[in-house]
Amino acid sequence: MDRAIVLATDTKAAPKEIVDAVSTEEGERGFWTAKSSVEPRVGSTAVFGFPGTEATVKMRVDEIGSDAVRWTCLGDFPHWERSTVTWTTGPAPSGPGTRIVFRHEHFSGDYPEAEFGSVAYTWALILERLQRYLDSGKPQPFFP
Repeated sequence: MDRAIVLATDTKAAPKEIVDAVSTEEGERGFWTAKSSVEPRVGSTAVFGFPGTEATVKMRVDEIGSDAVRWTCLGDFPHWERSTVTWTTGPAPSGPGTRIVFRHEHFSGDYPEAEFGSVAYTWALILERLQRYLDSGKPQPFFP
């Protein structure tokens, strides 16, 4: 079974601000994890670390466009090998602003349900941090 997480939120930010936030080290440190090493270049490897552990997630940058950023996990995190993370933007249906759609897809089929649920919940909280970071300009990483 191919599992996927799909989440969406709206922000006052323009698409370029969103793309910059999810494709640069400064941006990632503003909402996801303070232990980020990100270069906004297709083919580069982004590395994300987490407090209290040596564990990292490595993602190959596959796309940086005017309205989307896409990565592929290089397999160093359980059940994430070859999974993809995509951030896309479009008009907010409720009025002014931009809709962010987040997708994390193609997890391994043996991902335990409870662990998958925990990851989905964490991504939802991280997306909320992105929205707050974009709207306030104030860094507030989920993993400080």
